[in-house]
Amino acid sequence: MEGELAIGAGYVLILLPAVITYIVVTARRISLEKRLDALVQISRIAGDAVGSEEIRRSLEVHADPHRFSRWGMVLAVAAIGPIGIGFFGDNWGVLQAGLVIEALGFGLIAAGKIYPGVERAENGA
Repeated sequence: MEGELAIGAGYVLILLPAVITYIVVTARRISLEKRLDALVQISRIAGDAVGSEEIRRSLEVHADPHRFSRWGMVLAVAAIGPIGIGFFGDNWGVLQAGLVIEALGFGLIAAGKIYPGVERAENGA
């Protein structure tokens, strides 16, 4: 019973940074969408058609240029725990799963550098 609790607590601590990062990113995205929606409503009330169209276009083309790198970093950091548990605990299944997750994380980081997103490509950066 105590061993299962210790293993479960370890997994919770391993996954905690990934969960916190996901919550923060999601909350920031929702907050941005609410603010932009409020700006659209204000511009409609004021009768500013040009401002309303610009805001609507910015909502449609909202692509985060760092999304691949961000999720790759989350996966790479989250995989350190399972790799350590598998390596030091002689649990090869967990080690292999951790290595696969780590490879996915590094692949996403590389994809974020190679394909930075629509906004960065249009700006020429």
